Amino acid sequence: MKFLIIVQDLRISGTSEGIVSRSFIGKLRECFQDAIIDVHYFKSDVNDQQIKILPINSLDEYLMNREIPFILKWINKIYWRVFHQSLKEKYIQNKYKKIIKNIAFESYDIVFI
Repeated sequence: MKFLIIVQDLRISGTSEGIVSRSFIGKLRECFQDAIIDVHYFKSDVNDQQIKILPINSLDEYLMNREIPFILKWINKIYWRVFHQSLKEKYIQNKYKKIIKNIAFESYDIVFI
């Protein structure tokens, strides 16, 4: 079996999401020892998260800059009051979307996001 895991947080301290994600990958390896597990990791900082100890076959890391341009922040103040939608959220979602659409997920049996 081939598994694709797309994850945002694999930190070892400071967040329960990172610990749960790492535990999930470990349990997945226990259940499917011969499976191929590929991870695409969207990280927001360059700290050491001890990725090398994870039981995975391959890892693709993407450093995501979540900084919103200043002009977009000001336009969003008006846009939010008129349309009740956040341009800041759309901006960040589009950054993730550009990368995720280039991942060849068709060759995997199961995809976890």
